[in-house]
Amino acid sequence: MKIVKRDLESGVYRYSGEKVTIAEVLRRAQKSAAYLRKDQPGVAKLRERVQDFVDRANKLIRQGACSMRNDGVERAGEAASELKLVRQAYAEAEQEYSDLKQRYAEVLNNLEAAEKTIEELRAEKSAVRPSRDQPIELNRIARRSQT
Repeated sequence: MKIVKRDLESGVYRYSGEKVTIAEVLRRAQKSAAYLRKDQPGVAKLRERVQDFVDRANKLIRQGACSMRNDGVERAGEAASELKLVRQAYAEAEQEYSDLKQRYAEVLNNLEAAEKTIEELRAEKSAVRPSRDQPIELNRIARRSQT
């Protein structure tokens, strides 16, 4: 019965015309067809359990509970969940890329402004500082005091 139950839970029951019978349960359990007809103690209870199992299994099949239920639906659900996570991660990465691209543009503008300021300061410095050929007035005063 465990084997038949596992087959039912894994999808469409493909044996004996997609219908569970007592003979099919006995065949899958590798027992003879006459096994449940014996008048031994415990066989009557087993016969009732098998009949109840067959009735429940056929009811599930009639209700359509087993049609590709576990394998297909579970895998599809897992794939949908995984796809949702991938899409979320992609959207987050795309947002981060956009933010970094904007930050890069700001830093580049700041760098260009800093380079421009440096060039202006160099120009001011060269205009204020005399060349080495022309001594600064302070140097002349320092030399006079030494002599």
